[in-house]
Order: sequence, then C-alpha cells, then structure tokens
Amino acid sequence: MQGKGGISNRRPEVRIILTIWSLGCVLGLLAGGCSSDQANLVGAELVENPISDALETLTIYDLVSYSALGIEDRGQPVPDQEVLYLGHQVTGGDSTSSVILVNYDFGDVYDETFTPEVLTSDNISSVKIQLLMLRHYATLQVDEAKELNAEKVIPKYYELRQLDEPFVEDDYPGPRPANDRLVHWLLPTEHTEGNTVFIPIDKENLLDWLASGEIMGMMIREWEGVGSQTSSPGLLGLSSRDMKHAMSQIDDFNEDISLGPTIEVSLIEPQVTLFIKPIADTSTFHNIAPAPTDPADGLMLRTCLRNYPVLRFDMSGLPANVFINRAILTVVKDATSSFGPAEAIVVSEFIDAVQTPVDILSLVELESRVHQITGMTSLYPSDDLNTDLSFNVTTAIQRFVNGVYEGERGLVLSAGEDFFPNYDLTIVDPDFYFVRFNFFGTAADDDLRPRLEITYSIIDDFQEVGP
Repeated sequence: MQGKGGISNRRPEVRIILTIWSLGCVLGLLAGGCSSDQANLVGAELVENPISDALETLTIYDLVSYSALGIEDRGQPVPDQEVLYLGHQVTGGDSTSSVILVNYDFGDVYDETFTPEVLTSDNISSVKIQLLMLRHYATLQVDEAKELNAEKVIPKYYELRQLDEPFVEDDYPGPRPANDRLVHWLLPTEHTEGNTVFIPIDKENLLDWLASGEIMGMMIREWEGVGSQTSSPGLLGLSSRDMKHAMSQIDDFNEDISLGPTIEVSLIEPQVTLFIKPIADTSTFHNIAPAPTDPADGLMLRTCLRNYPVLRFDMSGLPANVFINRAILTVVKDATSSFGPAEAIVVSEFIDAVQTPVDILSLVELESRVHQITGMTSLYPSDDLNTDLSFNVTTAIQRFVNGVYEGERGLVLSAGEDFFPNYDLTIVDPDFYFVRFNFFGTAADDDLRPRLEITYSIIDDFQEVGP
C-alpha cells in the first residue's frame, strides 16, 4: 500500500531504524553500530543493501519557474527612509546612481533670536550644509584576512544646486531633476575623510532665500568634475531627517548634532549658530540596475529597494517513494559586482510560486506567503573568500515528496526581515542599507550555477530485518 506522496507504509520498524541510523550512524551500519567498539561487520548480514549502497544523489540545475520578486514597503516609502544615498556605483555592466533632494522652508526661520537685523551679510561669518555619513561608508571594512588597514571614505566632490521649485515626495524614486529645473550656481567641495561633510554656501544666496520667505528645493549631488577633480565611484549613505538609529550607525554622534542635510549659519554677534533643518529629503535612485528577469543572466538579492529571487526547481527527475537524506541549495556569489555592508540571507518556502519573470508584493504579503527554512547571518557581499553559499533545505524537499500541501512552492532568498527573528539580528531593518548580492545564473558553468543537490534513498530498496 502506498502512502501519501509516494512514501510506502510497509515495514514501519525498518523505516524507524533506517531513519535514525541514516542521520546519525551512516558509517555505523557498516561498522557494527554506534558503539565505541572497533570497526567490524557485525549486523551487516541482516540487510541485503547496506545504506551506503542505497544512497543516490541528484543534482538539479533546471528551473520550472523564476521571478525577480520586487517588494514594496508601503510603511517606509523612499522619502521616509532613514538614509540618503548619493553617488554612482558601477556593478559589472550596469550601475546604480542617486542624488539627494532637499526642501527648506525659509518662511519659518526668523524668531526672537534670529531676526532680520541679526541675519545680515556683515553679521554672518559662514553658511554651510552639514551632512552626516554612516559609519560603514565613513570607514570601509577592515579585511584582517588580507592584512589590510581600514581605509578612509571614498573621496567625493559635492555640489549644491538650487531647484526652480521644491521637489514632490511622491515622485521618488524617480528621475533626477532636469537641467532646466536648476538654478546654476556651483560650489563644489571635496570630502576625503571623517563622517561629517560640509558644503559651503554663499551667504548672499541665503539672504535671498530668507527674503523670499518661500519653500526652496535643493539638489546635492556628486560633482562630475574636470581633470583631477573627479569623484571616485561608489554609493554613499548619509543621514536623512528621519534617521532613528544615528547613535548606533554614525560615529561620534551626539544629540546636539542635527540630522539630515542641515544648513548651519554661524553669526558674529551673538556668537551662536542657526540650524535650518529640512522639511523633506529623499534619494532619487534615478538609475537603478534592474534585477535580471531571465535567470540565465544571474540572480539578485537587494535590500533598501528590495528584490528577492524566487526559484522553483524541476523535480521531475526525483523518483517516487523516496526518503530525503539531505537537500542543499547552493548559489554562488559574484563578489566583484556585489556591494554593501553585511546582511543576512534567509531561504524560505514560497507559497504558490510565481510564474512571471517579474512580480511585486507588499512586505505584508510576503510575510503571509513564506515559511522559513534556514539562513545565514553576517554575509559580506564583496567578500571573495566565501562565494559559495549552501543552504540546507532538506525539510522543504521532504515535504514536497510527502505531498503535504497543495499547489506550487518555490524557494525565495530574502534578507533578515522582522518576521524571521532567528536572522533579524541587527538593529536596522533591510530598508536601511542599500545592499546588493549578485549570484551567477543558470547559463554559468556548473560549479557556478544555482543548484539543488539531493541525496535520497528509495524505500523499496531496503529489505526487512530478518528474525
């Protein structure tokens, strides 16, 4: 009699013995048990096929379906994210680019201390915008294995341009403001170390903004530069006005430091500083490298603007009536095009696997459609010492064989979201850092392709233990 999903119900006492011994004492079956005795063949004559002879391995490379699953975090839209991203990150044949947009309300600056009589050209000693850089970007990671010292921040030239009108939050992520929207004044400044960036502003510009009493839009971007005055490539993260984790993510931070791109106006008399804080800020992410829609071109796992790949392997080559001893999902990271700080990767069963190359779910919908299997923490995207990532998905494949559910299921690779408490070990959520893992696709060599390696036993190959 066949049980559900092709698992035999005959000889239950044999199944119990084989299950326990196959997991704990594979060698012991041939060596006479799991005792401390010397290796011998005691008991080997009780079975026709020792378990080492019954184990089979199937490596599956082919996919039945795939999706570059986009995840929308409706509770944390880009203009409300804690980090502002600026720069140009080249990743192989594509790139990611972003500038920072900021709105200031210059009709809400004057008060009893900072009056028009105090804020004059003669009484202002300096005007500048302050930006606070996250620790990860202010000091690159130390690679002890390669005996490299920590390096300073990627050198950048910053420029500030005024928009012809304030930016609209609902437009972003979206295109960078066109040149005809810019008031062309330019004050590039270089920043090469530390976590605080200062961009100087002509005080006459400030006085014009104050006189207008209007909301003004600004753009902070990486200066394209000329000659030797060019910025090094790379994406940098800086504090937004919505930053909640500054104490843990920004070096030398104290509560007196203003978050977000803050205009600092230093006065001569009284000797005080006026802080004009933004009323809105955002990253444009105007150029985003898309997740591959064809798995032959590779797989992408990305945080901040989340993309999580969903894979459903072709299981037709797996015989019926088998016991799954082990199933390993392996993906191989392309460290040369991956970037960002350390992140967890979680592998889950994905209920009702998608069929379309691209699909979009809300974060809430994702939570309702996954069942956690396993994962890893503290994985560095650009670490080229650990590129082969292997995940034990035995339980998921055994459930498939047993037919314990209806419908399709795939395997989804995601970051350590809140609903994966075993892998959500950092203070910040995956919307905080822009992290990208690139994995080789199905067109790569066999040792680089995503694959599912299954070791199994056919139940009928085992004979009942004799009297």
